[in-house]
Amino acid sequence: MNWKELSQTQDYVFAGAVSGGLDSCTVAHWLSDKGVDVHCFTVDLGQPDEKKLDDVSTRMLGSGAKSSNILDGKNDLAEAGLKVIQSQARYEGGYWNTTGIARPVTVQQILPEMKKLDIDVLFHGATGRGNDQVRFQLASNMINPNVQVYAPWRDQEFLQQFPGRQQMLDYCEKNLIPIKPSKESRYSTDANFLGLTHEAGDLENISISPDFVETIMGQWPWNAKENPDYVTIKWDKGVPVEINGTQLSLVDAFTTANKIAGDHGVGIGTHVIEPIQGEGGIRVVPDHCLKSLREICDENDILLIFDEVQCGVGRTGKLFAYQWTDVEPDIMTIAKAIGNGFPLGACLTSKKIGEQMDFGSHGSTFGGNPLACSVGNAVLDVMTKDGFLDSINKVALELKRDLEKIAQEFPKIIEEIRGRGFILGIKCKVQNLDFVNCARENYLLTIKASDNVVRLLPPINLTMEDEKKAIEPVKDIKKPIAAALPIHLLIG
Repeated sequence: MNWKELSQTQDYVFAGAVSGGLDSCTVAHWLSDKGVDVHCFTVDLGQPDEKKLDDVSTRMLGSGAKSSNILDGKNDLAEAGLKVIQSQARYEGGYWNTTGIARPVTVQQILPEMKKLDIDVLFHGATGRGNDQVRFQLASNMINPNVQVYAPWRDQEFLQQFPGRQQMLDYCEKNLIPIKPSKESRYSTDANFLGLTHEAGDLENISISPDFVETIMGQWPWNAKENPDYVTIKWDKGVPVEINGTQLSLVDAFTTANKIAGDHGVGIGTHVIEPIQGEGGIRVVPDHCLKSLREICDENDILLIFDEVQCGVGRTGKLFAYQWTDVEPDIMTIAKAIGNGFPLGACLTSKKIGEQMDFGSHGSTFGGNPLACSVGNAVLDVMTKDGFLDSINKVALELKRDLEKIAQEFPKIIEEIRGRGFILGIKCKVQNLDFVNCARENYLLTIKASDNVVRLLPPINLTMEDEKKAIEPVKDIKKPIAAALPIHLLIG
């Protein structure tokens, strides 16, 4: 939705849930430049990546905000974090949901302050392809249904100007917006005292080792303590009240436990990778990279986790994408295709890892539901039929060849065709969002990805006959960019 449509009056006043990072500074300045009065709120969640939280207010005021305030949410986050542990809330059975739980805590602190200022619109900088969009929206509407939520990454006007991270960096530099130095902006960090995650930027470049990341809350295995520490925790009615004989508040219990574990490399000792990056720009990780990664993990006793939520379950022409290599993961997450549109996720492990897990200790949001599992079994019945995967490979190869012919015909629009099977990417020379919009006008549904790529994920039961019909030139093209789209039936 466009920012103009969200205010109940013509006096545009928005409140922002901000972290002081690249997205927050860009959005605040962009809205301010549009005539919006921006009032920013940062919730103190013990962010370990911010040495001085007041610096966030300074950056936001320098980005055009009318006001910027720090709110204390540490106690509420600690209580929520304890519930995360008690419910064993892990994302797809993998990492703890420490950053996700912070969204409702953040909203809970900000909404009362908005009411005091009579502000009815809340904006955030969460990316349009992430789960945080839903978390901010649901939390806001559950607490106060009258609050409007503005998500810049769903505003076509904003997306048109900022299709990616580099455009935001350029904008901030041009407008002298006080973001962190570019060397500190090689990736995004989402942190609170429960845990943190790093993503985007150079972390999506498979040619760069991730050891440039500042771990902040832990240590790389090679820097971890060699000698063990022994820890005793005293509990009272399910709440930790004492660690190693020292009475602690719940907040201090979390920070102390994380410090002890972090010094030993706990939480750093896993490596998650997509064999084929989806949102990262349809990048097929080379076999030799996966093999080297497997060797490094084995040498350092690190778990290797494959994320096949997007590329798994038949989409590449094998049941799982990793089967194109000789590398096997310790743990693998799958979803999406396993339910054929019905919500279902699963966490698969090697026998060795599975033996270390007690029944019910690992799960996923939609895993275990009887109806969902029945749907999953039906999908696997089709996937494992003789010739089904072979058909995917045959049709997908033809589709990729035809797309490459189109790329050769329109070199000023398309740079290359990427991918494997039915997870394909069109690397554009024009803005990928322009390509996506034009594709939609020509009856083709696509989605953009990083590195200026357009994703094509046709149904995996596409037949050769469908492919030939779909690749026919589009008639009566009105826009020059549409010449790159002689495919219009892949939504079948």
